[in-house]
Amino acid sequence: SINKSTEELNSYEVEASQALEKVSGLQVKLVETRSKVEQLESKISHISELQKEITATIDAKTSEIEQAKIDITNSKEKTETLEEDLKISFNQRRELNGKQNNLRSSQNDILSKVTSRENLAKSIRFEKDNINEKSHSLDIRLTTLDSEATTIIERISEDYELDIKTIEVERPNTENTDEQASDNLIELKDLLKKFGAVNLLALEEYKTAYEREQFLKEQLGDLTIAKDDLQATIIKINHTARQLFVETFEKVKSNFKNLFTELFTGGEADISLTDPSDPLESDIDIIARPRGKKLLSITMMSGGERALTAISLLFSLYLVKPSPFCILDEIDAPLDDANCKRFLKIIDKFSRQTQFITITHNKITMEASHNLYGITMEQFGISKLVAVKFNEDAHHLKDSDDMLIERDNINEDDLNYHDDNISDDTEDSNGNGKGSSKPVTEIVENESLEISESIDELPEKVVERLNQTITTPVEEIASGEETEQD
Repeated sequence: SINKSTEELNSYEVEASQALEKVSGLQVKLVETRSKVEQLESKISHISELQKEITATIDAKTSEIEQAKIDITNSKEKTETLEEDLKISFNQRRELNGKQNNLRSSQNDILSKVTSRENLAKSIRFEKDNINEKSHSLDIRLTTLDSEATTIIERISEDYELDIKTIEVERPNTENTDEQASDNLIELKDLLKKFGAVNLLALEEYKTAYEREQFLKEQLGDLTIAKDDLQATIIKINHTARQLFVETFEKVKSNFKNLFTELFTGGEADISLTDPSDPLESDIDIIARPRGKKLLSITMMSGGERALTAISLLFSLYLVKPSPFCILDEIDAPLDDANCKRFLKIIDKFSRQTQFITITHNKITMEASHNLYGITMEQFGISKLVAVKFNEDAHHLKDSDDMLIERDNINEDDLNYHDDNISDDTEDSNGNGKGSSKPVTEIVENESLEISESIDELPEKVVERLNQTITTPVEEIASGEETEQD
């Protein structure tokens, strides 16, 4: 019995579950149906609204059509009346055009007649003007002839005291008729016109022109002579200049070879003209070959070699025409120590007859000098002159403080030029370089030295250089061991 109850219970549960499924399905269908009904109702309401709008539109269009029919009927009536009026207007226009054409034709006829009459009046007026002009010109001509005749009568009466009116003139040639005499008179007048106006001052003008011609001939002769003299002078000057240039060039060439060999301790050098036929306008080629090198142009050499070559050429020119005074500005700047010593030997050689002022920063050149001049600024804004004169045995300097002398305190006897040669073995002056420790320099002081020349007697360029304002401290100029210590 329990099993049966269980089976019945299960069957009832199954039926209940099936019934629930059917109920859920029916509920879903009910929801779908309701949604469809709502959609259909909304469509029906929309369609009904559209129907109402269409009905209202049909009514409006119907009323518009009826009104249009009425307007068409009225327009047809108006069109018929307008067509009748237009026909009447066209007929009237045709009549008016015909009248207008008739009037234009009559107007043209009248205008043609008026034009012909105006042309006739113009021709008559033109002929009248021509006649008036001819009459006026004849009156003027008659008046002119009367005045000319009166003038001629008065001139004959004044010049010859004759009354031409009372004189009866016979015909020169009775055989000629009046026409032939008139033609002959015209020919004679033409010949007289061909002669032109008579210049009464022609003789005086001829004399003036002749005198002017003679004066210009004399001037031309003088200019020709001056031209010939100038050309001869130019030829002579060119010949002399060429001769002197060639001679000087040969001397410079020889001096250049010797100096180059001396400075380079060997080698060879030469200068030549690119155009020997025209030495005054020719360029000059400089060829130099230092010892142990191939023959080169000066442009292929180093800076020091070119500087020595330039120094050789400079002093070869100097040897042709020496001067007692020479200023060299930084000429030893590109030279090394060895080349600088060679250069100083040349300077020492030439200093026997020439006084050299060398502007330099090279210590070797300073050591070889006889006198040193420098500018320093111990106190800011106050420039001081440093002047040192070396003895022949000099090789060292005293303390630099003893060498400073104010520029303003130097008297006229505070400076002296000394051109004695510097001996290369000054160290051995006391025996093998072991001399005494006695100072070997003479310090230029305001009260202790007597010097023959003042700083104002220096050359102008040197004084200007010494007087230049120095705004930065300059190193004290010294030479030898004291400079190295500083």
